[in-house]
Amino acid sequence: MTDQAEKAKVYLDVKEELKTNEVNVFIMDVKNIDERLAELKEKQRSAERNIGTVRMEYQENKTKHTQYSEKIEALESEIEDIRSKQTELTVQKEKKESEINLTKEQILHLTSNNERFNLDVDSLNKRKAKGAEELEAYKNNMSSLFEESAKSEEALKNHESKLQEINDSIVEEEETVSSIQSNMIERLNEISNIKTQMQRFHTMAENTTSRKDSIMARKRILEASINGLKVNLKEEKLIKDKLEFEKKDLKERSEQINQSRLSENQELGKVENERKEQIQALQTLESKHKALSEISDQYEGYNFSIKKVMAMKTNPQYKNKICGVVADILKVEALYERAIEIALGGNYQNIITEDEQSAKALIKYLKENKFGRATFLPLTNIRPKVNKVSGIKSEPGVIGYGDELVTTESKYDNVIKIPSW
Repeated sequence: MTDQAEKAKVYLDVKEELKTNEVNVFIMDVKNIDERLAELKEKQRSAERNIGTVRMEYQENKTKHTQYSEKIEALESEIEDIRSKQTELTVQKEKKESEINLTKEQILHLTSNNERFNLDVDSLNKRKAKGAEELEAYKNNMSSLFEESAKSEEALKNHESKLQEINDSIVEEEETVSSIQSNMIERLNEISNIKTQMQRFHTMAENTTSRKDSIMARKRILEASINGLKVNLKEEKLIKDKLEFEKKDLKERSEQINQSRLSENQELGKVENERKEQIQALQTLESKHKALSEISDQYEGYNFSIKKVMAMKTNPQYKNKICGVVADILKVEALYERAIEIALGGNYQNIITEDEQSAKALIKYLKENKFGRATFLPLTNIRPKVNKVSGIKSEPGVIGYGDELVTTESKYDNVIKIPSW
């Protein structure tokens, strides 16, 4: 018996040592798992922050997209105004070019008329010079005739003075007198004709002078008109140059606007692609979160009987009677989650109810429907009973008892103090 007691004692010591080693190994594993879990949780928090940032950036990009859209609409409106103005300027340019062409044709026509008028003036000047020469010749003839007439009158006076002396030769001289009188009449007729011709030439000269004055006045009017047309042509040229400059400026502005619009569209495309990528990442995270939430709500990984009991929480008969499973009521630091999970083992699926009647009713429900078995913990029947070895917490590697490493609502204090750790 003594040997057996010694062996039992050694066995218990070895068992206790083995248990301690297992706990230490377990704690090391827990630490590694906790570190990894903490890293994953940090990544999760980082992902959540990124999601928040992405959402903010998405909102900013959306606002920026709206601003770009408004700016593009304003630019399109400005481009439309510029195109309208350009069309109007083109029409004005074509109109001015037509007026310029018409003015050029008028200038050519006036130039041709001016040349023709100059030719007419030259011709009239030549005719005037010829008339002046003919008038001078007639004046010379008139002088000759006047001289001959004077001579004839003098001869007549001589004949009259000698008429008394030569009475005998009157008959003979009458024929000479008649001849002289005939000559005188002819000369007088010639003088009359010459006077008529002189009057006609004088009238022609006056008409020529009047016509020349009219032509010169018309020439001055044409020159003034030509000068005015030249001034108008110069102004039209300046307007044309100004329109060409404005057209060039509008074209450059239009190209700048199109380039700016292209750059903004490219930037907008980049922003849109980034937004789509961020939305896709957000949707992926939301899908994962939703999947995890559904798994948690539907108790994935739990026994079939547990799922069936937890599904009865929505039944009016069990309203506020089913508190949940042990895993639902515990709050554990990330560092101790794995250790608490191992310590609980299958107990984390134990179902907590408000009273014993609800637990019995649910057990009956499972039996009648052959859904399996489940462990129930009615709050009214639970009595705390924790056997704690004194001094164990001072051992190397020992952190504390399980009930000390978790927190819960006050009404579940007895649940975490039952001997299931």
